[in-house]
Amino acid sequence: ILTNARCFEQVCSLRFRRFDSNGNGALEFPELLAMIADLCQFLGIEAAEESKVRAAFDTADKNHDGVLSKSEFPPFFRAFLKKALPSAERWEVEEVERFETETRAASEEAARAEEQRNEILEAEVQRLVESHSGKLVIAEFDVLQGQKYDAEEHTVVSATKEGALAFAKVATAQRQKENPGAQGPFNLRYREVEVKDGQCSSAAYTEMVQRFLAMEYRKEVSSG
Repeated sequence: ILTNARCFEQVCSLRFRRFDSNGNGALEFPELLAMIADLCQFLGIEAAEESKVRAAFDTADKNHDGVLSKSEFPPFFRAFLKKALPSAERWEVEEVERFETETRAASEEAARAEEQRNEILEAEVQRLVESHSGKLVIAEFDVLQGQKYDAEEHTVVSATKEGALAFAKVATAQRQKENPGAQGPFNLRYREVEVKDGQCSSAAYTEMVQRFLAMEYRKEVSSG
């Protein structure tokens, strides 16, 4: 049980639910004593001394509320099972636990490093967006849908008219997946906008332009 995380979790959960006799989502000391007595009988080992169980209970009760919660019970249960093992088997369990701890620590360290890297990349993307100046193309177009072919307006941003047209086609294709009857793009209108330090003349255009710039700079920064 102790060397199989999934098995331990299942047994631990079953024990907790079975002996939570009042159904309050926690094990009180009398309930824990009943669980220990049943477990000792099942394992064929000598019953644990109540004073030692009390000491272990108090240690596991991290918030000192007089009960063991669902999160406090597993460490208690694991410690009790380890003490019930012969010394040779206990050493094997401790080796498995040590390996799992080291693996988990390495995984957490890798996750932290990846998170820090992403934060640095995003900060650089934001800096590039806020310092960008130049001209971009905003294309507005219609997608016709429904039996009456109602026009649904869309807007895309690109560095060129050709790029805007390509984005318009991609957006239309995506809309057609959601609504197979959609048709377009129609009535393409191009507008060149001036960008100064990541800002445009209108807040609406600024928001669209910054999303586009962030997408482009994110590709650039990630590939670099």
